[in-house]
Amino acid sequence: MFDTNKDEVIDFTKRINVFDSIIEPFGRGLYKPNANRIIKNFDDELVGELTFVDIKRENLGARYSLLDGQHRLHAIRKRNPKRVRFMMRVKVLPYRDYKKRAERYVVLNTKRKNLSYIDAFKGRFESGEEKAVKTMEVLERLDIGIKGYVEDRKYLLKGLSIVEYLATYNLGKLERNQRLFNPFERTAKVLIIAYGHDEVKMELAMDSVMFEGVGKALIKKPHIDYEYLGLKMKEQDLAFLLGEFAEHRKAGKWIGKPAIDVHDFGLKGSKRIGC
Repeated sequence: MFDTNKDEVIDFTKRINVFDSIIEPFGRGLYKPNANRIIKNFDDELVGELTFVDIKRENLGARYSLLDGQHRLHAIRKRNPKRVRFMMRVKVLPYRDYKKRAERYVVLNTKRKNLSYIDAFKGRFESGEEKAVKTMEVLERLDIGIKGYVEDRKYLLKGLSIVEYLATYNLGKLERNQRLFNPFERTAKVLIIAYGHDEVKMELAMDSVMFEGVGKALIKKPHIDYEYLGLKMKEQDLAFLLGEFAEHRKAGKWIGKPAIDVHDFGLKGSKRIGC
């Protein structure tokens, strides 16, 4: 990652036209409520300093890449609908390549409360961070996307944080110990066995609360027959199971218990795995 103290030494400020061609930061979506709030309460004296990187040498048709201030830039442009030349003083960082721009984007934005998990993940992935890259590899292998991010996949999961947790749970250990497994892959296979035949049910099942519950059950009980669990879940009412997982999360109970209960239903003795 960048040495932020060193960065401050070589930063410089200059005046630029906000209507010049500018590359937006790493596919981050514009959050309209926040943008509209800034436009409504806009104050020229409180707008603060936007941060750019000079990327002229890349010949991309734009002089600058925006790192910080997307919503403020949008507000300034909206308040000048005739697109007249509007100069403002901004912070411009010297050139760095795409990967290092992504690293700097993460540094600047992860401290901000309004940066979503997905936006932070995008920056980490673009910068080549190992956990984010491994997570994307697992998603692609299973043809699973994330709602609001990667949506051109067979299945869409709601909630990225649990995906990353499960996809990288044994990161660094899997190659050394073949007995270990990737909890995300097994969780996905359980749900595909249970609901993959029904598009509507699968869409409901790809909820973060069910994914988290099944995934943590598999982590705690690594020897569980996940194919059997998938078949047992297929027999249960989906709405009831989703409610059980949600109730356990809300009550602060171990969220994997509903999955274990489904597995053990009707079994006796040593065939039960218990909690």
